[in-house]
Amino acid sequence: MYRQSHRTNSDVLNLLKQEVELLRSLVISTVGKDKEGEYKSEFIRRILKSTKSKPKHIYKDSKTFLSQLGVLK
Repeated sequence: MYRQSHRTNSDVLNLLKQEVELLRSLVISTVGKDKEGEYKSEFIRRILKSTKSKPKHIYKDSKTFLSQLGVLK
């Protein structure tokens, strides 16, 4: 009986981390809803697909970022 109810600190910590992750997801999903409605599913697919691809540019500092935008020439 004692073995079943005994949990290590790391087990408890892992459970708490999972619960916090679920609660954070819930809060973000309710707060992050757009007043104008939901995003189009095609837009969501495109954004998720683009996050999986490698970045096209690497920005090391503000000058490289602005030069990629075309502000600095």
